[in-house]
Amino acid sequence: MLVLRLLAMTRPSTTIRHLRGVKSISRQDKTQYKKIDIASSPVCQEVLNRVQVVTEVSESKDIVENILAMGQPIAVDMEGLEGGMTSMVQVCDVERNISLFRTGTNSNLYWEGGLARLLQSPEVMKIMHGSTIDCLSAYKDGVKLWNLYDTSVAFKVLEYQLHGTSIYSSNKIGFNGLCRHFGLPENPLKDTFKNILWKMIITKNGKRGLDTAKVLDDDLLLYCAWDVDPLHQIHQMLCSTISPSYSHLVMQLSEVEIIRAIDSDLARRKRNSLKNMEVCNMFLSHLPSSLTPPDLYTLLSHMPGHKHIYFSHNQGTANIILDSREEVVAAFNSFNEWGSKLGDEVKCKLVVEAHANEVVENPNEGGEDTEKEAINKDARESIDPIKCQEIIDNILEAKCPVVTDFHLYPDCSAVEIYVGVQPSIKLVITQEMVEVGGLGKLLSSNIVKVVPRLDSANVYSALKLLNSFGVEMINVFEINTAVKSLEYMEHGQSLFKQESRSVQGMSRSLGLTMSTSRLHWHYMAYLHLVEVIPEQFREILAELTVVEIGVGTFVDSSGFKSKRRNIKTRLDGCCVHLRLTGGVDKLKQSKLKELVMTSLLSKDLVMVEYMDMGRCAIVQLRSSQAVRTVVEELETREQSSDLRFSVSSPQVLKTVVEKPARPVVDMNALELRMKKNVAKLRSSGLTDNQR
Repeated sequence: MLVLRLLAMTRPSTTIRHLRGVKSISRQDKTQYKKIDIASSPVCQEVLNRVQVVTEVSESKDIVENILAMGQPIAVDMEGLEGGMTSMVQVCDVERNISLFRTGTNSNLYWEGGLARLLQSPEVMKIMHGSTIDCLSAYKDGVKLWNLYDTSVAFKVLEYQLHGTSIYSSNKIGFNGLCRHFGLPENPLKDTFKNILWKMIITKNGKRGLDTAKVLDDDLLLYCAWDVDPLHQIHQMLCSTISPSYSHLVMQLSEVEIIRAIDSDLARRKRNSLKNMEVCNMFLSHLPSSLTPPDLYTLLSHMPGHKHIYFSHNQGTANIILDSREEVVAAFNSFNEWGSKLGDEVKCKLVVEAHANEVVENPNEGGEDTEKEAINKDARESIDPIKCQEIIDNILEAKCPVVTDFHLYPDCSAVEIYVGVQPSIKLVITQEMVEVGGLGKLLSSNIVKVVPRLDSANVYSALKLLNSFGVEMINVFEINTAVKSLEYMEHGQSLFKQESRSVQGMSRSLGLTMSTSRLHWHYMAYLHLVEVIPEQFREILAELTVVEIGVGTFVDSSGFKSKRRNIKTRLDGCCVHLRLTGGVDKLKQSKLKELVMTSLLSKDLVMVEYMDMGRCAIVQLRSSQAVRTVVEELETREQSSDLRFSVSSPQVLKTVVEKPARPVVDMNALELRMKKNVAKLRSSGLTDNQR
């Protein structure tokens, strides 16, 4: 058995005996967990003999003055963090004296007793584990905690140093898990006592039992004391294992936990900076013992741009940060070339794994230009208006979607219509073609018109011309924004700040096989997207499409631009995005919605709309301020909830979204649906000969 060593003379047992003995937990609660035989456990007794419960200001002053005089780190934890004043602050000094300040019983301990001064002191390091909620609770009490070393954060940094594990997205290790990792005794009451403790914090009559109980039971004292007792040893072990190159990361990221309580937006930006660093990060392991950081910088000198190296000589590892995601992915892919000088044992990986559907591309990829050149050559190969009218009547009768792609030439605008089979129908937009050829009738009908992208000069020019002929284009499905909407719904990416992608980029993102014809791919993309985008959000896309067409016609353009800004404010600025992690079922979806409603009620906020999309949900509120409040509240509640989820605002564009590969699209099923549409067209009289 591991026994905690007594590093200093313990305080007399009489110091605490008179403060314990009256039971503060009911017999019924006692039966809910396996009784720990404290009396026969020398380890438990050794811990209890170092505990002093502090309720008087004079006691608090003496303890605080002694600790400040030492100028050494203290271990800190807190209990009773739900509403009102924090119930208890546990402090363990370097001599392993444990003081339990009952701030919920006597709030004067903070200011008159000097506890706030101790917690705020920049000279005294506070060692805590999983400090997020504690920092929020202290700040709520008016205490501006500073100089924090969070052991859960430090362990993430250690894993980043040893294995190249993402600090941003990895799960936090629990207190007992960390004790177990370093071979230290675990809190024997941690798992079984937690529910009992919460019952004491808020009782049935609304009074906080942890504050109202005159004396506290040995079990509770042991539970609270044990949460700080091993932290000094854990801190020493972490500091001795984390290389100097990485140590500043621990302090910077621990500081974020404090800033979260003061300025949640700044904390979010700092965490995003960490995420942006990691997406440009590759990890090297099994490096030769003779290698030095200058050697690595020399090896990387052929790579352009900024470079930074976190190096651990003892473990033979390095994290290399480059200028951009593109550069680090390229460096990773070419590692066999430049990394061969390091030896065959060296391994290289990306900290943020590259998925098959990740978009890291040149926006001017080839492929589309070649096809456009081909279209330019036959721009005038337009059928006559009478023939056009026959074909369009067939399309209207079949009621099948068509792809409409607009082109701009020096002397005309044209539209290319694709119905599912080649060749496509090419029409120069003239008044005769609109009125006699039936083009106006098609574009203003309820037939779905699939448009690759609306916000382009080609489309705007055509819309303006069509408007001059009295044609209002309706029922348009825009592929570009629809693809962006998946990122919005699934990952909370801004619908308006995302960059538009090439067909190749969208193909990779959707997992939709690229075909030889760009128009055919857009047809298949439409069939796929209408299946995966919920109807509720398709209505939003339709609303946005109407506005974009209004902007393009240049009729009341300023009015439509104002409407576009309003939609942007609504979708990006006034919405909260939630994403469940792990397995998802109806129960978890229901619990997530219930948690949202509880958070809104606690802040007296009104929800405009709740969009449940399975793993994800979008909550629309009335203002961006309400969004910030709810995001902060849900982040806090997630810490103590059995649900695991991420919460964000679409207003903030993530540089790279870490996401799993999409399921492979069933192309056979899409082809079958397309063939059924073509069959309808042919049965309506549209034949290859007519075309």
